Amino acid sequence: MNISKLIFVILIVLSHKTVGQPIQWNVPNRQQCGLANGSFEVINGHLLKRDQAGASIWMKQVGSGTEHIAASSSASVYGVTGQRVYKLDGNGNLMWCLNFSVPPNPFNHEPTRLGGLAISGNRLFVQEYQCPPPPIMTFATIDDGVIIIDTNGVFQGVYNKSRVTGKMEYRGCRSSPDGGVWLFNESGNSGTGVEMLHVDSLGNSYPSQYYGIQHGHYTTLADFHIMPDSTLVTATEGYFDIMVMDPPEQSINITKQQPDGTPVWSYYYSDSVRSPYGYGNYPRSLTSDSSGNIYLVSVTYRDNGTGIFDIGPSVIGLDSNGSVFLHHFWKDPPGGSWINWDLNWSDGHHVINVAWPNGHGATITLDSSYNNPCMGPVVDYTLTRTAFPVGPMLGLGSLHPVTYTPQQDTVSIQPVNSIIYQDICLLFPVGIDSPELLLDIYPNPATDELLVSSTQSIHPESIRIVDLTGRSVTPEISYARPDRMKIDVRTFQAGYYLLQCTTIDGKTSMTRFIKR
Repeated sequence: MNISKLIFVILIVLSHKTVGQPIQWNVPNRQQCGLANGSFEVINGHLLKRDQAGASIWMKQVGSGTEHIAASSSASVYGVTGQRVYKLDGNGNLMWCLNFSVPPNPFNHEPTRLGGLAISGNRLFVQEYQCPPPPIMTFATIDDGVIIIDTNGVFQGVYNKSRVTGKMEYRGCRSSPDGGVWLFNESGNSGTGVEMLHVDSLGNSYPSQYYGIQHGHYTTLADFHIMPDSTLVTATEGYFDIMVMDPPEQSINITKQQPDGTPVWSYYYSDSVRSPYGYGNYPRSLTSDSSGNIYLVSVTYRDNGTGIFDIGPSVIGLDSNGSVFLHHFWKDPPGGSWINWDLNWSDGHHVINVAWPNGHGATITLDSSYNNPCMGPVVDYTLTRTAFPVGPMLGLGSLHPVTYTPQQDTVSIQPVNSIIYQDICLLFPVGIDSPELLLDIYPNPATDELLVSSTQSIHPESIRIVDLTGRSVTPEISYARPDRMKIDVRTFQAGYYLLQCTTIDGKTSMTRFIKR
């Protein structure tokens, strides 16, 4: 083996091209509860409500920050912040709050940790743990299970079990058609696997309905989705590192199961083109349509043949049997590399919602060919499909009721500036770079100054720069000659900007840049 392959490759990002081995895509905390007349979202700990058109209604900081949410209508939303579970009405006012800081098992010295939550009927299910923090890899005795609260805040009970295991991370829960929920965990020491446990409406669990997914050296859960026929679909990320496979491989794993957990099919999907550094496909968000087709948004790293990775989003479509019928890859998305994705099915269209860490967002509506002209050219390539097994995990025991009384509590609620969403075509119009006036900008991203050159003389008073909200920014510009200029961007806020220029004879063009 070439010893150089054992050396970590530092990724150098120039615009949106990357050299070297793919890395874990950095996705800030984001969740979405899509509803018929709007949505609730969590972005970096802030709770956001949007209307049906996608406009922000309000955004609030609840306690130390919201970690998980659940909602079945726009009239209310349930959330977890630290060791508290709360309910807000549709206007963002607190209705009730319960504190679970006292550990359900007093003999376990680890603090209570709360995970995902889901609404099923008139009950709220919340994951509950007493275990070491996730980075701790040594084996430990943990208690894990579920808290049940009715939607009026009346505590119904805690149901958990004790076991010895390694690292444990809660990943969320999803309501099931029988009035119960599925709980999802990641656990393991020498690598991670995904555990799925079904809990009925009374807190009962069954060892025969405890399933695990393990594919690759590491397996992490990306998303899970209930299909129209009540089957459960999960998307996981499988990784074989260089000690197992050279070059390393990052694959998409999708599993479909019956409501009782019995696997229907399970496949992993990988790119047939591999570079010396492997490749990466990072699943992000699942949805389905009324015909039972499954759709997934992933972030893709793909070698373009020069040792440089193109980075961009992919939309993958699978039929009900897991066969691929669609794979669109935008290797040059507008605005460079995007990091937040949510895919939804709305009014017969697929809609991708994107949010940047700087507090701005975009909505991308895909047409009947699963494209959007403002996203740039689409590349299609082959994904190979390979079956892998999903088996029941027996002998872990059932959940048992625990005597417990939570504390009635309150939580602070502070309004914050809302995320501003705009249609992608308003942010990055089709034909944004005019062939009549070609602009060249450097460096991009820029830190202190932006150097601009053009094929024609630019009218000095025509320079206009706007941010993603449409707000004009007044730049300080110096000219070396009529077709060369320098723009001082030191006072600009970090983010994406549009630069518009007009020539002496009236020709206009725009290009985009990033302020770092």
